[in-house]
Amino acid sequence: MIESGRKQPTISVLHRLAVALDLSLGEFCQRVENRYRAESAAAAASLSTGQSGK
Repeated sequence: MIESGRKQPTISVLHRLAVALDLSLGEFCQRVENRYRAESAAAAASLSTGQSGK
């Protein structure tokens, strides 16, 4: 449900995910932000070129 945006995880859930991935919470959040920015840029580029991305 987190992946689909239907639930917002608590900080403790984010911390547990980071620990499970052997990352600091800061590094985990930075990676999420980097991926979000990359996906947003790709979506914007595909909209501007009229491609569906499939």
